[in-house]
Amino acid sequence: MVDPIEQQLRALRSQLPEPRLNLTEDQKDELVAALGGPRTATSILKAEKDYPRERIPFLFNSIDPQLVLDILHNDMQAAIARALARGKTPKSPNRPR
Repeated sequence: MVDPIEQQLRALRSQLPEPRLNLTEDQKDELVAALGGPRTATSILKAEKDYPRERIPFLFNSIDPQLVLDILHNDMQAAIARALARGKTPKSPNRPR
């Protein structure tokens, strides 16, 4: 017999979306931007060292689980590096703030 809490956890896990695999570099850049920047993407990847992959979407519950799963299942290092490099360049004076 299964514990009611275990049943609830299984139900939550079954509701998670499938990760999108093999994203293009442009899609990865958009993904990092959708998360709010490279710091959040890096935090998600660092969480993988301490927690099982299936728990991480619940740890970052304020972020769309699809985005979290996409970060975990794709090589994001180059996209994070590009986002960091863009963040260090001066902003255009014509860009709205």
